[in-house]
Amino acid sequence: MRKQTLAHNILLGVVPFTLGSLFLMSFFHYVIARRQIVDGVDDHIRSLAKHAADNLASFFRERRRDALELTRESLLRDHLKYAAYGLRHEAESVRKELGRHYGQFARVKDVYARIAYLDARGRERVSGGPAEEALGPPPPAAGLRPGQVGDSGIQPGDKRHMHFWADV
Repeated sequence: MRKQTLAHNILLGVVPFTLGSLFLMSFFHYVIARRQIVDGVDDHIRSLAKHAADNLASFFRERRRDALELTRESLLRDHLKYAAYGLRHEAESVRKELGRHYGQFARVKDVYARIAYLDARGRERVSGGPAEEALGPPPPAAGLRPGQVGDSGIQPGDKRHMHFWADV
């Protein structure tokens, strides 16, 4: 058997300690770097999500303002007044003009497939816009006060349209 030298004894004590220390330091650096990268990615995703949510909120605020603007149209008031007084010819003339106005409004905003005025029974009285198909049944507007705007929300499976309504 060979006699162990002092250098050999020192190496047997130092090498495992050095290798263990290097492994632990590398592992801790990996954990710290990984945490910083994941936190940075999370912050970036959170920032993108907030930006998208703000844009959507702004979009829907604008749609609510549009609904209120359309209910305040003088042509709509004239149509309702003429119809209430039984002036059918005048009411029909204003209804056609209002339909053209709704169509132009929909084209200018470029987000509406169709704009329609429905009476209290849910029957369509005036409509305009690029889409010719019916909008489907209106959502219930019970409890809506003048100046308020209701919306149907986005219904599961209904990818074609969302209803907005306001009391006239």
